Amino acid sequence: ARLTVAPNIKDFVGAHIEEATDSSSPTAAQFSLTFTVAAALKRGDFFLKELQPEIISDPNIRALAHKIEVVTDPAFSTDFVVGRTGLEIETETGETFEFEAELPLGNPSRPMDFQACVDKTEKCADFSINPPSKKAIERFAARVAVLETLEDVSVLVEEL
Repeated sequence: ARLTVAPNIKDFVGAHIEEATDSSSPTAAQFSLTFTVAAALKRGDFFLKELQPEIISDPNIRALAHKIEVVTDPAFSTDFVVGRTGLEIETETGETFEFEAELPLGNPSRPMDFQACVDKTEKCADFSINPPSKKAIERFAARVAVLETLEDVSVLVEEL
């Protein structure tokens, strides 16, 4: 696979996880583009659960990460820290798939919709020290949806 990014992105996160001072740390995983892409390809997502020790040390993910080449293209530079990204994947059968994103989801120019924010909140809650119930998150989301009409915003955190 080939991952195309702006030169500054490769300098910041283009190294393999094994090159980090502590290659078993969540920080090393987060700051290794090859690891995050490999984990997302293998697991279907890259989120907090992919920063758990058993995932970070997964030899299959690490082996796939070494099959990803990070290349730079100055044309991928943008005014944002993280901008345009291209991914080209060649399967074992020789099929090629290409993906490109001008900006990551969540960028001010490509905002997440409300439901995506609720879904992300639910995923984050699983990793909370005191995870709120699904019902508590639903009530929280319902209140956020009408934030402008709330008399007192402190009700947002009552159950969290």
